[in-house]
Amino acid sequence: LTTGLDLVELQLQVADGGRLDSDPPPSHGYSIEARVYAEDPAKDWQPQAGTVHRFEIPANVRVDSGIIDGSTVSIYYDPMLAKVISHAPTRRQAAGVLADALARARIHGVRTNRDLLVNVLRHSAFLAGATDTSFFDTHGLAALSAALTDERAVTLSAVAAAFADAAQNR
Repeated sequence: LTTGLDLVELQLQVADGGRLDSDPPPSHGYSIEARVYAEDPAKDWQPQAGTVHRFEIPANVRVDSGIIDGSTVSIYYDPMLAKVISHAPTRRQAAGVLADALARARIHGVRTNRDLLVNVLRHSAFLAGATDTSFFDTHGLAALSAALTDERAVTLSAVAAAFADAAQNR
């Protein structure tokens, strides 16, 4: 996203005998990728299996995924659902775009690491670039994986969804 080049296309060209330019391409802005997994970070990263009833991520980010509404996450394969990638003029803006897109994503049916990703992307240490392999230990995995909404919001959302479904199926 920062160079405008399709890396897969370039790999295929090289495999077909083509050559890359010797000068690196100019880059513009910043890009951040987050990987959405069907897993529970708060429970020792336990993989989750089941049906993805709804999978919708806002269109202002790139989404690389094979998951659609109704897809099944099996216990026999990697539980990665998608790579979600943002691009913006600054690192802070790229983090904000990605956090906002993930927070507004509709992923229903299996527990995911989405809340953890949003909380990390919004964390002051992450925004300052102060990240390393002990980030979760330093800032507390339990706090970072906390739900974006409280139980009351979840309950009210479920009731609203039930009413909407009933109205649609009259």
